[in-house]
Formats: sequence, structure tokens, C-alpha cells
Amino acid sequence: MLLPDEVVPPWWVHRQCDPSSPAFAVVDEAGSPENVTSRDWVTLGGLGDPARALVDPRGSVTPALPGWSVEWWVGGEDRWYFPALERTVRQRLEGDAPIITTAVRCGKGDITHTAWVVAGHGGSSWLALRVRNETAAAVAVALAVRPWNPLGRAAVHTVELREQTVWVDDAAALHLDRVPAEFVVGSVDHVVGRDPSAQLASGRDLRDSTSPTTVSDDRGLASAAVVFPLPHTLSLDVLVPLATASGRGRRGRQRTVSVPRSVPEPERVVSGWALQAGNGPRFDLPDSQIESLVAANRCHLLLAQRGDRVGAPGARLDEVDGAVVLSALDGYGSAAATAEVLAELEERQSHDGHLLGDGRRREAVGASLWALGEHWQLHRDDELVDDLVGAVAKAIHWLDRRTGARRARRGTHRGLLPDGAVPPWLGADGVTYRAAWWSTAGLRAVAPALVAVGQPEVAEDAARVAAELSGAVRSALADDARRRGDAVVASGPGRPVDGGAVGIVDAIVLGELAAIDEAATATLAYVAEHHVADGAVYLTRTGQGLSARLTARLGRARLALGDGAAVEQLSWMAEHATAAATWPETTNPRTAGGSSGAGHDPVAAAEMLLFARDLLVRWGPDGLVLNPVVPSTWIGQSWEVHDLPTPYGRLGFAVRWHGERPALLWELEPHPGVVAPPVTAPGLDPAWRGDGASGEALLAPVAVPLPEDVVDPPVADTSGGTGEPGEIVSGGLSIRPPRRDSDG
Repeated sequence: MLLPDEVVPPWWVHRQCDPSSPAFAVVDEAGSPENVTSRDWVTLGGLGDPARALVDPRGSVTPALPGWSVEWWVGGEDRWYFPALERTVRQRLEGDAPIITTAVRCGKGDITHTAWVVAGHGGSSWLALRVRNETAAAVAVALAVRPWNPLGRAAVHTVELREQTVWVDDAAALHLDRVPAEFVVGSVDHVVGRDPSAQLASGRDLRDSTSPTTVSDDRGLASAAVVFPLPHTLSLDVLVPLATASGRGRRGRQRTVSVPRSVPEPERVVSGWALQAGNGPRFDLPDSQIESLVAANRCHLLLAQRGDRVGAPGARLDEVDGAVVLSALDGYGSAAATAEVLAELEERQSHDGHLLGDGRRREAVGASLWALGEHWQLHRDDELVDDLVGAVAKAIHWLDRRTGARRARRGTHRGLLPDGAVPPWLGADGVTYRAAWWSTAGLRAVAPALVAVGQPEVAEDAARVAAELSGAVRSALADDARRRGDAVVASGPGRPVDGGAVGIVDAIVLGELAAIDEAATATLAYVAEHHVADGAVYLTRTGQGLSARLTARLGRARLALGDGAAVEQLSWMAEHATAAATWPETTNPRTAGGSSGAGHDPVAAAEMLLFARDLLVRWGPDGLVLNPVVPSTWIGQSWEVHDLPTPYGRLGFAVRWHGERPALLWELEPHPGVVAPPVTAPGLDPAWRGDGASGEALLAPVAVPLPEDVVDPPVADTSGGTGEPGEIVSGGLSIRPPRRDSDG
């Protein structure tokens, strides 16, 4: 079956160029569109290799940004099926691993497309693609190289077929398991305004010696497809070398790659990921959906570590975001990955002591110190801290100089860090409280680690600078409160109260406003009223949409204050997770798709993992707080936590029920020399307090929800794969997927 003369553009291009679609975005006819409404993908990769591939919600695969993509089309008995247009497309993770299967209904059955990454020779990674025919009839399958990716236009100058290998710009790109029946070539129309279609010339049977085997386009618009017959129950397998895709520039030289002789089946790869993610704490929760999100994001987050740094394809993580990712890796059993990144701090330190790049990011030093301090508190990695003492001392002196030079000045900025660059959602560049909060928290977090490695003088410097900076913040906050007549905290001294007030969540989560309850609660109330929509934080300053990472962080801040409203953020995160358990950096509230930044945000994954942990255990100088908030639908159900790292040691606990009374059992394996702290469980019994490394207690009665108040458990999907969204009920949270627009 030959392809039609007109082939649809990628999924997101089709939607943004269709005036009838809610995702429509006006684009100059002379230009190429940028994806601003459907910026979603799943990141795939292997551990030990920084190469990453992307899969969009319709199964289009991008081996590396900002390069080309591979789309798949299915020729059925009646017509060609393009996943970019079909309403029956569904996706799922295999197990909880980063292995993604996309299915499209073709006739009375499905054609499935599975993508996963396997290791090759010499530490290289390969993207494996498998298209399987699960219908009762034979079909044709086309794999097309397109000059697009999930962000926008890519450049493809030459596509060539040589036997069983497709070459893109002189590099081996697709290794096929058989010779294709057809090779269809053409160029994509560079005008995307009124007619977004892409033209491919009809191909011929390859047994015809006149059939084209190469297409070239000096504009970088070359496009080609290989077509295969695919009988019932059979599969087509393709391998894409990620090292080649990510390790060469435009028309670069071919890198030598050795095709793997065998490829592990997805089931085996799932087992490998389960072992990797199984190192660390284990949760058995009443809410199966939250438990599943945690399991999947533990795997997703492992791919955020790329050698000696953390990051995401298509987006740069600032120092605070990187510290959050490292904290989640540490908290979920990946201390070695965190240590590998932290070990390079000194290499990325400037001569004046600033850490991690741009000296205009004033919170960078504090966030880096905080990540190191958190790592030591959870895992007592004395060797790493000892290796970094010189870098830490220089960083402390950098903060001391930047704040000390301003202590004698009058005005609202005295004693704070100087003007600096800030995230767009926080407001205009300048002096911010956020920089001071992260710096103070970092100094306090790293001080005990310095004492542990025999550096009490450096630890005293850290404590002194932290106290002075904290005092300057308190003074500036008091000045602001007197000037405005309320306790709401703006993004910085002397600034108006606006969307930047969302920065308060950092202060609360870091414990920097624990003693100023009025400021914390007043600011959270302001944020909830003016900058939260249906439980999610809306980025009013940038107009980019809803922020999953800040929504989860708001939930964590509410947990820190014992506010049951944190369940609103938990519900939103569960409701807006994709089928692959991911979130984009920002979500378009109209289309529920990504609108800016990374289409698969590792910071949102990290914040969700930390949110789930904080729902179970928080800690501070006063001890361990178990279940600061308990969702009402957990009442009467049991849950368990095992091997959770805390600053006091590894913790396990369980909640059982005897009628209306919860029974709490806990056991702590303290760090050497650490005395077991007090234990409380305010979400179950605010008056109870336990002591000792282990124990059990029968707590006060808790009202058990009446049967009519309990939501029914999840019901298995019996729709036959129609792809129509329905209500998902999990663990008592009634979670209705967001309405998708009519074009799918």
C-alpha cells in the first residue's frame, strides 16, 4: 500500500495550526511554529549514559533534541491511520519503568508501538522501537523521518536508505530488522500557516531499480518513510543509536557504532528498572494511584542524573531546581547518584567562591550547600564532605562578603544578598527573600557536616553568617509589615505583593519561617486566593500556565504547617499526571498540555516524590513527625513505610486500626551517635508523643467515614480500548482526568 500524497504534520503542529482546535496558536506564515500548547513527552534513557530520547503522546520519537523525529503510520484495510489524528490513541508505561507503549485502534484490534532504551557496546545506549500487529488482518507500517521535534522545527538535509539502514545527514540513524518494501521520499512544506500539510512523493517497490533511495533538501526539510507489510501477530523491530543522534552536529562525521547482537525484551528491562528503583524506602499506601505515581517517578528521576549533573532535555535546571532533584534522589535511595553530582562542586566553583555558573543567581551558593548538607544528614557521607571542605569554606566566605558589605547600609536591603537574577515567576531581578532563605538554609544544613569531619571553625563561620542573614530577613520583613499594615510576605523587601509571593513556599519547606507563623499563614492565604486555580499554582507573572512543581511545593508547605488543604495539591498532581506519570514544566489550563519549558519536568517529579514522603514523614529539630496530615479516605485503612532515610537514621512505621483507634508501630535505626528523637503523629492524634527508637501505641479514636462517604475502589477498564476518558477513583481521591479538547 502506497502512502497518500498528503501526509499529516506532527500531532502538536496539526493542533496548533487548526483554527477549530483549542490548541490553536497564531503563527506567521513565513515562520515555523513553536510548540506552546502540547509540549509533552516522556524521557527515555539508560543509566550510565547521558543520552536521552523523547516520546510524545502519540508515539513520535525524537532520539535527541533539537534533532529529527521518527513517526509511525499504519495502513489498514480501509485507510491509513495517523496517530497524530486518531481519537483511539492510548499510552501506558510498562510496569513502572521508562518504557512507553502507544496503541492505536485499527479495525477491530490494536497496533502497538513500544519504545525503550537498551545498553550497547562501550557504554552506548540504543533506542529500541517495536511495532506489533495485534489485529486480525495484515497491515502496512510506515516509519517516517521528519524534520520536527516536540519543540519545533528540526533540520534534515539528507535521508538515504542503504539496505537495512536509514542514514540521516550521513549518520546511521535507523537499523531495520528487514529490508523495507517501499521507500517514500519528499520534502516538508516550509510554510506552515494556512496549509500545514507535509508532502511525500508516492514510492515504488524497491525491486524496481529506478526507485529513489535518497532525498536531499538544502533547506533542511528532507523527509522520508520506510514501509513494511506486517502480518497478524508479528512485529517490526528498529534500533536507533542514541550516541550518534546526540553526539554529532549538522552534517557531522559518522560516529562508529556497533549494533547490538541481541536486544533484551521489554519485560526483562522492566525487571532491571524495578531492581534499580527498589533500592531505598518502600511504601504500602491506601491510595494505589499515589503509590503508582511514586513508583514510576522513582524511575523517571533516575534519568535526571546525567553523569556529574542533573538536567532535562530541552530545559536548563537552575541551582535550586537541581538541589530539589538531588534531595529527592537522596530521599529515595539514590545516594550514589547524588554524591556523583555533588563531588563536582569544586570543579564548578569560581575563584571568588561562587558555585554553579552565573554569579547573578544569588541563591546558587545556598542551594548547593543545602544539597550537600541534606545528603550528609541522610547518609552520613563524611568522605564526600571532607573532600569538599575547601569549596564549602570558599562558598561561606562568598556569602559572608556579599552580605557583610551591606550590613552597615540603611534601608530595607541592609544585610541581605545584593541584586541578582531570579526565576521569571518570582518577579523582576533584584533583591529577594528567596535568595536569603536558601542561603540561610544551606549554611545551617552544612554546619553539622563540617563538625562531623573535624572542621568546627568553618562550621562556626557558617552558623554566624546564617544567624546574621536570618536577622536581616526578619528585620526587612518587619519593615515591610509596618509599611503595608499586614503580614503577607512579598518576593523581596520593598516590593509589592503579587505573584512572586508564591516564593513563600520555599521559606516554609526549608523551615525558615517556622517561627513566624502569622507571616507564613497570611501569605499562603493570599497565594491561595489570588494565584491558585483548582488547587494548582498559576504563574500569573509569566502567563505560561499552571506549574506542577510549584503546586507540589505548595502542598509540601501546607503539610509543614499541618494544613489539611494540602490534599488539594495532591489531588491536582494525581489528576494532571499523564498516562506515563509525568508532568510538563507548565500546563496550559485550556488544553492540559505543556506550554513552556521541559515537556517532562524532572523537578515536578522530584517535588511529587518529596510531597509523598512529607505526607508520611517530616522532621525538624524537635523530632520526627509521622503523618502530619492524613487524607480523610485513609482513615480506617492501613499503611506502611520501610527503610526511609531521615537525619536521625532509617525509619520504618506502620498504621493499623482497631475500630476507630489507630495503632502506630515504629522502629528507627539511628545513625551512629544519634539519640532517637521524640515521635509525633498529629494527623492521627495531635496530643500523642512517643519516645525511643522503637515502640507501639494505641492512639485516640478517629472518626471513621461512614460507608456512603467512602469512594468506591477503582474499577478495571472494560471499555475495550475506546480511549474515552472516564473517572478514576483511587485511595479516596476522586480523580477525574482533565477534559481534553475535541481534536484529541
